[in-house]
Amino acid sequence: MLLPLLLRIGEKAVPQNRRVLVLAPSRELAVQLASEASALLGPNAGATRLICNGEKFVPTIASLHGAAAVVATPVELAEALAGDEALRRWLPGAVGSLVLDEVDALIPSRKFTGKRIMFMDAGMHPAEGIVKLIARRTEAADLQVLAASASLDRATMAKLDRLLRASPALRDALHGPLPVVRPRAAVSASPPRSALADTEAGGRATLVPSAIEHFSASMGVGTDSRGAMDVLVAAVAALGRPPHGRPPDNGAPVATGDGPNALGLVVLCSSLALKVRPVTRDLASRGFRALALGDALWPDSTRAKRATRWREGGDGGDGGDGGDGGDGGVLGSVGRRAELCASLATSAPGAMPLVVTEQSRVRGLDLAGVSHVFILGGAANADTYLHVAGRTGRWPSRQGCVVTIAPEADLWRTRRWTNELGIQVMPLGI
Repeated sequence: MLLPLLLRIGEKAVPQNRRVLVLAPSRELAVQLASEASALLGPNAGATRLICNGEKFVPTIASLHGAAAVVATPVELAEALAGDEALRRWLPGAVGSLVLDEVDALIPSRKFTGKRIMFMDAGMHPAEGIVKLIARRTEAADLQVLAASASLDRATMAKLDRLLRASPALRDALHGPLPVVRPRAAVSASPPRSALADTEAGGRATLVPSAIEHFSASMGVGTDSRGAMDVLVAAVAALGRPPHGRPPDNGAPVATGDGPNALGLVVLCSSLALKVRPVTRDLASRGFRALALGDALWPDSTRAKRATRWREGGDGGDGGDGGDGGDGGVLGSVGRRAELCASLATSAPGAMPLVVTEQSRVRGLDLAGVSHVFILGGAANADTYLHVAGRTGRWPSRQGCVVTIAPEADLWRTRRWTNELGIQVMPLGI
């Protein structure tokens, strides 16, 4: 989606009203999008600006003036706008294209219950407030708005429609409902109906590739977090010994954990109350090459430094995936992401590395070589399972495995979600 928008800017100096503003629901996804934008824009280091927790970059008119692309998480951008009236007046006229990636996470149907930001209405999500600000104050009738998600729903579309039609510059250009573009495969497919497909006739926006295998492993009754880790280790071992299930539709061998390009993504769901760093430490103590995604991207954060001291024999923290701080470079985390991907892609055979993160941070992530997704706990709903499972089976390889490890009650709910998605889940024999 970035390529045509950035081509619109042109190769010369950035026109005053042609900047691309990209909003992402997590800083991990923001770093990925900034990395892609930076690569497309070329060697000009100032062409992309990243605004998110963990980066020391301070958005001002002067610091954003030369940027062709600005990638931000909504809360951090909204707080910067609230504290700088000049920036708040300047931004709407400086944006020519607005991208809302994972729009149903940015503008969900429920009301916002967090701290109200000064220039926003009560109950308004930060991304809503930013879209409203730009729509109300822009004078560009050709403002481009692209909202993307694999689980687009009517409520989000209705909210976005109201925000855009409140714009004096845009309302005359909006005729009828907002157009929806779907992948060709999704339009031709007829999966079971669910809440994910309620936008209009034509099938779900995105389907899980058929070559992905889906498994479940029960933790048993009364199993604690240590038991959950035992089941995870057993699942990794089982999937490293092919064959481990039905072959994909094309008859090709299924990806296993013993190849040089195998990578496991461990996703923690809130139902088990597990924390990223303790899980990472547990896996490392069992001989795995494991890392917390937030620590890899922001090693200078306070929590990451505590985790490093723990590995060196000091005391460690039990925080979540990430923290405050950052390095001095505007795109320092982008460079670290590239190093991380290159390092994971060259892992030695027989030593599948494991990247640990939280369920709320995996939307849209594209880590090259993810062959296995291990979900610890039950996915919150069918949307969540779709997004988590979609971290594997990505181009160029359409194969992968998804394993849900949870108590039986969570597995029962997971089977409900996968039935909605038309996915067959098989028990993993461990």
